Amino acid sequence: MRGITKVLAVVDTRKEEQLALERASQICRVTGAALHILAPNPRADGESMVRLEALAEPLMAEGQEVYLHETWNGSVIETIIHVRQMERCHLVVKDAKLITALKKAFSTPEDWSLLRRCRVPVLLVQDNSDWTKGKIPRGH
Repeated sequence: MRGITKVLAVVDTRKEEQLALERASQICRVTGAALHILAPNPRADGESMVRLEALAEPLMAEGQEVYLHETWNGSVIETIIHVRQMERCHLVVKDAKLITALKKAFSTPEDWSLLRRCRVPVLLVQDNSDWTKGKIPRGH
């Protein structure tokens, strides 16, 4: 994790649980990186910005360096890539999006597009289990 000085967390301000934000803030605590929180929102309004600020408030209170972004650039993927490039973030953290078999058969999943097009590592978060004591199995 050396060399990571800026982390981009993608959030949905409509959701209660923010897995990507929790994981990104954990990474920032460990690395000392700045946290950029992005809410890709085609219909940004005052209320959604208030929710975004409410998500950031406890992180700022504990001393984390936090920057907020609420913008739209044509699609979720385009918005993520645009903000990542503009802010020069070294890691993107996003909730994994579960898709149905029907959607998988007829379209390219959003997360796959992000993985292919993003020029920095992407961490897709599915649950909030503790990762700090995890072990990587050895290959044979």
